[in-house]
Formats: sequence, structure tokens, C-alpha cells
Amino acid sequence: MEYASTFAVLVDFDAVLCPTKVIGADPTLPFSYLPSLDLSDVTTVGYDFLPDATHLLQLEQPDQCVELLREFLEPIAG
Repeated sequence: MEYASTFAVLVDFDAVLCPTKVIGADPTLPFSYLPSLDLSDVTTVGYDFLPDATHLLQLEQPDQCVELLREFLEPIAG
């Protein structure tokens, strides 16, 4: 966690050519972080979060993670 922000700045969301979705932890919880340190990047990718979920959201709320992923993939897969 200590070094996450160091690598987060290296992500170039404009270089990603496919639709992208970030499903994150609740940003109101302590120590959570957004997909980027530059908030203008949030408009470049799809971003959702799960209320009351930490960075272990896939273990805490697996059904909700799957639901958000399927909602994202459905229009792409056609």
C-alpha cells in the first residue's frame, strides 16, 4: 500500500485502447484510493465503487462485483 501511489502515476489511461472499468473500494473509507491520483483520469475510465467495501471487495462482496462486471461487459459483448 505504501508504494501504490508511486506506480499509479505511471498508468496512462489515454493509451488504453479498449473499454476499461475500475471497480473500487468505498472512497469514503480510510486508506482507500481512486484508480488514479489525477482525478481527471476518472472520466477516462468507467469507475464504480462498492459502499462499505475495502480493497478486499472481491472477497467481501463477490456477487456485487460480478454484477457490476456483467453490466459493463453486456453492451460490449452484444
